[in-house]
Amino acid sequence: MNEEFKPISVLLMILLSIITFGFYPFYWFFSRRRDLLSIKKDSLPRHMDKLLWLLVALHGFSMIPLPLAKEVVEPLNFFRHLLTLVPWFYVTFTFRDAFESLYSPTHRRTPLFSTGGTFFFSVFYMQYMINRLLENNGQIPVPEIHESSDFKPEKVLELMNKYNPKTTEELKSILSDAGYSDRARFAVQSLLKKRGAI
Repeated sequence: MNEEFKPISVLLMILLSIITFGFYPFYWFFSRRRDLLSIKKDSLPRHMDKLLWLLVALHGFSMIPLPLAKEVVEPLNFFRHLLTLVPWFYVTFTFRDAFESLYSPTHRRTPLFSTGGTFFFSVFYMQYMINRLLENNGQIPVPEIHESSDFKPEKVLELMNKYNPKTTEELKSILSDAGYSDRARFAVQSLLKKRGAI
């Protein structure tokens, strides 16, 4: 994981979001935008800065009480929140894709940052994943391999559980073999990196 990214407690992020009336996530986006661009200049669209400021303005506007009748205010409030959510999700998934392009293993067919986690928990989930990556040198930890696990076929289990220098080349061949599952290849890649073989 790149040194530009820093671990942040997710609980602290939630607390700051409450204290700042929901403005902290925008600060997080601005901060991560700077970090991403310092690593890779084209990792985010050029208009992202303006879109983030638009989101800040929309969020602030949605918090202003309207001196209108209740039957008028309720549909207006719904429209104001909807107007904020559309660009919010666009920004969220654009950042998710930027992180994916930098840190997801090239052989993975499924996102490292899950769609569900990103959709429902946004910046909190993405920071949680960043924290995990930082703790594990850029890799999501893989569970211990047991005979009852779903890392198949058995050849992968045997090679990983009985790892020795002679098995290194066989394990390396699994990384480029589409016949093995993403989880199996990711587990093999993690083991080889841990052993300094790649």
